[in-house]
Amino acid sequence: MICNEYNANMKSVFLSDLHIQNKDDQSSLIFHKTLESPELSAADSLFLLGDIFDLCIGNHKQYIDKYDFFFKALKRLEDAGKKIYFIEGNHDFHLSDIFKSAKLNVEYLKKGKVFQFAGKSFFVCHGHEVDYYNIYFKRWYRIYSSKWFSFLVSYIFPFKLIEYLGAKASQDSKKRGQKTFNKDEMEKKYLIGAQALIKEKQLDGVICGHTHIKANIQFDDKTQYFNLGFPSKGKEFLFFDGENFRFISLSV
Repeated sequence: MICNEYNANMKSVFLSDLHIQNKDDQSSLIFHKTLESPELSAADSLFLLGDIFDLCIGNHKQYIDKYDFFFKALKRLEDAGKKIYFIEGNHDFHLSDIFKSAKLNVEYLKKGKVFQFAGKSFFVCHGHEVDYYNIYFKRWYRIYSSKWFSFLVSYIFPFKLIEYLGAKASQDSKKRGQKTFNKDEMEKKYLIGAQALIKEKQLDGVICGHTHIKANIQFDDKTQYFNLGFPSKGKEFLFFDGENFRFISLSV
């Protein structure tokens, strides 16, 4: 599973869970501030770990116009020689054809992948994988990541219907989360899940988002768990400088 083509000493920026809705929201500002940072200027690659958008599903060209500032920014990065990775989230998926239509050479990954950083193996993923024991979500993931679901949302469901259903589902999810979310309990749960994932895949660490709970943890066995949290609130991104990982604060 190790990504052998990736140079372990390359500098990288990691960003996830912006949940961009439009070009003028706080999430878009965080995105632009990250791209303007000296760390990204020095970096060789940018990893976008899913849920960059609050809703972006299927092969609908309307997204290129709706988020034109995003695709144009990625094009500028590519022209500057940056390598870009995009890993599907649970708010933005089945988008490989969108990136092609935008004439981008993004390495599009439907699932997480193992990369080498400073000689250590890290599983870089969206992060639902650390919700290791959530059988319900795993079942839902199998549905929405399937080929038949991709066909439905890309060629059967029109763009307006996707927008409507997606917005409604997002609102319902947020309402349920506000009623049931317990940060301390969930944080413990995700730490246990991260350790289980590291053990299962025989890793040195995991880098992800999804949970909206920032983590910079070294376990007793020296394995590591980095979670990018919720950048629109924390105003941070993760940077690998070729030797070490550290969170970078943004002045927003």
